[in-house]
Amino acid sequence: MHDAAALSFDQLEVGREWVSDPRVIRAADIDSYTSLTADDALEPEGPAGLPPGGTYAGSLFGPAVATGLAREAPPVRTIAFLAIRNWVYFGPIAAGDVLRIRNRVDAVTPRGVGRRAEVAWRVEVVNQRDEVVQAGSIFTLVEGPAVARRPRASGPEATSPGGV
Repeated sequence: MHDAAALSFDQLEVGREWVSDPRVIRAADIDSYTSLTADDALEPEGPAGLPPGGTYAGSLFGPAVATGLAREAPPVRTIAFLAIRNWVYFGPIAAGDVLRIRNRVDAVTPRGVGRRAEVAWRVEVVNQRDEVVQAGSIFTLVEGPAVARRPRASGPEATSPGGV
């Protein structure tokens, strides 16, 4: 269930940008992600040109953290995650980095007779030195105002036609 203050798609203006709260990346975060996903795409010595012995995140860690940070930047009535496109890696993410995202609305395309819209977001993952380390487009499906105002049923009647 969404927070009552979460935005519906009609409240999202193309070009509007939000910045998330910062998140410190711990070695345990990277280790947990690697263990869960088996995503150990980096060499054991880390990215080329960086000191060995550090803990560096591999592959899809950045988009995973970005989608988590985006939950409140801004809070939106998201129905579904649809796609990641054109994701680019500019630099490494290491244990000890402090990440935040800049999240900008690039497009809002209504679907389902105004009940929802596909929203294209330009997402930049930024470190403590204000360097963009990863960026790309993320697409989500967001509820419209009519759906947001409709009370949601709960219990058995929510899953059975006619409440039976």
